[in-house]
Amino acid sequence: MNGKRLLALLAAAAMIAGAWFVRTRVIDGKSTDAATPGSTPSVTSEPSNASVAIICIPELQEVCRLSGAVYSVQAAGQTLAQIGSQPNPDVVWVTTSPLPEMADLLRNRAGLPPLQTGERKVLASTSIVVTAPTERAAILKSVCPDLAWTCIGDKTSRPWKELGGQTGWQDVTFRHLDPLTSASGLSVLGAALAGRVGRTDLSTSDVNSGEVSNWVNQLENANKQLSSDPLTSVLVGTRFDIVGALATQVPSGGRVSTFEPTPVARVGATVIATAGKLPASLVANLTSALGKNGWSPAVAPVGLPDATGMEAVQKHWQEMIR
Repeated sequence: MNGKRLLALLAAAAMIAGAWFVRTRVIDGKSTDAATPGSTPSVTSEPSNASVAIICIPELQEVCRLSGAVYSVQAAGQTLAQIGSQPNPDVVWVTTSPLPEMADLLRNRAGLPPLQTGERKVLASTSIVVTAPTERAAILKSVCPDLAWTCIGDKTSRPWKELGGQTGWQDVTFRHLDPLTSASGLSVLGAALAGRVGRTDLSTSDVNSGEVSNWVNQLENANKQLSSDPLTSVLVGTRFDIVGALATQVPSGGRVSTFEPTPVARVGATVIATAGKLPASLVANLTSALGKNGWSPAVAPVGLPDATGMEAVQKHWQEMIR
C-alpha cells in the first residue's frame, strides 16, 4: 500500500469516528461523562395533565376549566361509588373533602386497599352559606339574630306570616342539592346537622335521635320534592326558597342576600391522584384557578363532619327522603 492510499484510509476512519462522536454525544445526548461546569443537565419532564384522567365535580367545573387541564365532569356520588369499588382506579379527582376519605371507607368494606394518602391535597376552602330573596333574608335574620342552624331549622316549614313576613309568601322552605349525588348538597346538610348536634364527630345514633331526627325532618320538608337546581331557581326568581350552597356558587349582588349560618363551616377543595403522582403543575394551576373563583387558599376547612359522620348524614337523608 503506498503512502497516499494509507493517508486516505486514515482520513476516512477519522471522519467516521468524528461523525459517531457527534451523533452519540451531541445529537442523541448519550454521553456518560460527568457534567462540566456551566452545562445544562438533562431533566425528565413531568407527565402532562392530558396523560391522566381528570374528573371534576360540577361545583368545581369552572376551576378545572381555568386550570387548563383536560377533564370530564361527573357528579360526586357517581365518582365516589366508582373509586370506592374499583380494585385499581387510576384517576385524578378534583372534589371536596371529605369525599376521598369516604371512598376509603367504601374500599375498606369491599376488602380493597385504601387510596394513597401522600397524593391528596386540600388546596383551598369556602364557606357554607344560606341565600334567600333579600326581603325574606331580612325577616329570617330578625327572628334568628345569630343565624344559628338550630334556629333556621326551627323556623322552616312555618308560615312566613308568623315570622313577620307577608301572607302570600306561604311557608318557609329550605332547599339544597341531593347529598347522595352532590358534594355541595352533602356539605350543606353535614354543616346543618353538625350545627344542630353541637359537634362534628357525628354518629348514626346522633342523627337518628328523636329530637334531632324531627328537626331534620322539619328542615328538609321542602326537599321531599327535589328540584334539580334550587339555587338557580332562587337567583332567577322562579322560586322563593331559602337555599344552602357553597359561597363560591352564589354570585355577588342581585336580588338575593347571602349569609353564613353559625357555627361557620368551611369545605375544602381537594385533589387526589388514586394512582401515580399528582402533577405539580396541575396542583399549581388548580390553586390559582380556585383563587380566581373566590376560594381561600389560606383558610383551612372547619366545622364539617368527617367521613364517618358524612356517611351517617347520607344514610339518614336516604331513609328520610327516599
